[in-house]
Amino acid sequence: MNQSEIIIMLKSGLGIRVQESYGMLDVMVSLPPSYNTTCKPGVTASSSINSVDGTRRCYTTQGLLGVYNNDPNDDLTSVTGQVTRSTGDTFNAGATQMIYEQFGSTWRVDGRNERIGPVLFSEQFKSIYNPLLFASANYYPMFWPQYLDLNASRIFTMEEVISTCQGIPQCEYDYIMTGRREIGLTTLRKQNNFLAIQRSGSKQLISCGPLLKKEGVIKTPPSANYLEGDKVTFSCKPKYYIHGDIERTCHNGTWSPGWWAWCR
Repeated sequence: MNQSEIIIMLKSGLGIRVQESYGMLDVMVSLPPSYNTTCKPGVTASSSINSVDGTRRCYTTQGLLGVYNNDPNDDLTSVTGQVTRSTGDTFNAGATQMIYEQFGSTWRVDGRNERIGPVLFSEQFKSIYNPLLFASANYYPMFWPQYLDLNASRIFTMEEVISTCQGIPQCEYDYIMTGRREIGLTTLRKQNNFLAIQRSGSKQLISCGPLLKKEGVIKTPPSANYLEGDKVTFSCKPKYYIHGDIERTCHNGTWSPGWWAWCR
């Protein structure tokens, strides 16, 4: 079984994909429209700020990935509500440092901020579950490099970086910081794939949601198969017999009728 990619689909429609390559993780989060800013009838996001009774009349999804409200101008909103403005070219040391210090670092998950919440994994039973044990409390990133250091310049040149990365800044950064062309090419491929997903995401798709199955049942394909026209089949391990409907199809937002598949 290939463990270099894991896709998790929750009942709420939230999806998380984690891919590993060359010892590095690439994480992508997708949210359904229901997570967009939602206000009570007759209320706007701006008018709800000064509610008389102090109750919340709008609910907004926000965090390190921005504010989900279809407004790119406030995506860099810190946990305290401060909005960082960044215009023009952000692929330079000054801009990236400002974004990190005024926005990114404020969303650190260390259990100290009630608004963010506790760490995702508890160390109540095993201390190894606490991700903070693997993090450097004094970590400070290297911001956008302006030039190659002496050791790197002996291996590759900036001309090679620019030619390899085809003008994609994310690729250039990873190539320079790691000194490895294959990592830069991996970043280039992932960035292009992400942009392709963005373009396809602008098209309205009909989803049937994740299809639940009983324990021990093998679903084919194993993931990412919940959109209009997708078809899934169920089977069992050798020496087990399948019961229920072995094939379901997504149509008009609903899975075709059938009994849950289970093995015995």
